[in-house]
Amino acid sequence: YGLSSDLLSKQPHYDWGLRSVKSVLRQAGTLKRQNPHFSEAQVLMLALRDFNLPKIPNHDVPVYKRLIGDIFMGTHVDPFVDDALKQRIIRVCEGNGLQHDELFVLKTCNFQELLDVRHSVMLLGPAGCAKTEIWKTLQGTWNLDKPKPVCVAETVNPKSVTGDELYGYMTMSKEWKDGCLSIIMRGMCKCFPAQGFHEYQSYKWAVLDGDIDAVWIESMNTVMDDNKVLTLVSNERIPLTPSMRLIFEISHLRNASPATVSRAGVIFLNEYDV
Repeated sequence: YGLSSDLLSKQPHYDWGLRSVKSVLRQAGTLKRQNPHFSEAQVLMLALRDFNLPKIPNHDVPVYKRLIGDIFMGTHVDPFVDDALKQRIIRVCEGNGLQHDELFVLKTCNFQELLDVRHSVMLLGPAGCAKTEIWKTLQGTWNLDKPKPVCVAETVNPKSVTGDELYGYMTMSKEWKDGCLSIIMRGMCKCFPAQGFHEYQSYKWAVLDGDIDAVWIESMNTVMDDNKVLTLVSNERIPLTPSMRLIFEISHLRNASPATVSRAGVIFLNEYDV
């Protein structure tokens, strides 16, 4: 990772710190359990290559691949592909009238791999590069052939409301007013049927679709790191349950601090990917 930060171009969404080391090790542990016959060098190479490539822009990919090739000299492993998931994604695309472009299917698979190890994931790329379609397709994949939807998502645009309306606030008379994000997160955490959240749902996503600025994103830091707790001004604490995930749909990270960037997994979509 030290070599990566020296050799690759400087991007605001790159993070070669301890948090990304930890998530790569978790990914490597999963791969080792699935393929016990692989050597440790093969497992580590597979995790480093397949886990980091989705967040690297196209002009850095050859450099990163050569770096991996130099470190793991003579080791070659084919990319790990979840064929069952791939087939379901193609079925959902056909059902929605989309072309199942190979790169689109790959990015959707990468998105699921990242959701397995991180509880907050950023879909990063310019407008119109299929960020929304990726999570909607993955949601459709989990709901395929199910009598009731097991994957639900709630979308909020954090820039369309003020910080108080997003998280909630105290009025002058010490009365608590809920914000839209606190309502959604509480509903998901406590499975309120009135809001459409139930115990049997194995995936609940809060999708934050809007530009990142320091004002609203810094309040998410306790949710995005390992505490996984949203603390409100009213001293209420809403923990993230194992089924809950935070998904950010953003076009750039210019205004985000390194603390925020290191807390989330990133999938980078180039302008000409889809």
